[in-house]
Amino acid sequence: MFPFTDKYSRMPILNYILALFLGLNWTGCASSGKVVSASQASLSKPGPAVNLVVVTTSSIPKSGEQVNLIEALTISGLSDSHKFTHVASTANSKISNGDTKVLLEIASLNKVSDDSRAWFGALAGQARILVKVTISDLVDGHQIQYFEVEGKSSAGFGWAGTTDQAIQKLVDQVVASILKLY
Repeated sequence: MFPFTDKYSRMPILNYILALFLGLNWTGCASSGKVVSASQASLSKPGPAVNLVVVTTSSIPKSGEQVNLIEALTISGLSDSHKFTHVASTANSKISNGDTKVLLEIASLNKVSDDSRAWFGALAGQARILVKVTISDLVDGHQIQYFEVEGKSSAGFGWAGTTDQAIQKLVDQVVASILKLY
């Protein structure tokens, strides 16, 4: 009279539950990076920038590692474009009079570490980072462009990403947006 009274009638349901659990953990959202909002570009297109100074800040506790990684990847991406003579951070800058300042301010950060991804799989969530980018002229302080960029890691079990993946997606968008401007 009771449903599932013998052990063989429970097997299809247990298999279905197992398949559903594994399917949800192995699949997930793809990682992404996108410009969330942007101000209109300055009416006059900026001239060719010879020197860029990149400054990265955050008021979020324990985000020093992410600040350093964002700054290093941004400088590397902009330098690799060969559109600028010098690209440096303020800490290492030998640029006495940079043309343009790129300020990257971390507005929000949801970290997912390798350990939490290994232990919790898809339940660890999705790493997400939002950065406010302000590009300004260092000579007169005039703001050239302002935009916000979001980077997300993939979510899932087997191929899910961490905070570093979200940062890479974010930096790809930041560099592409800056290169479009020049």
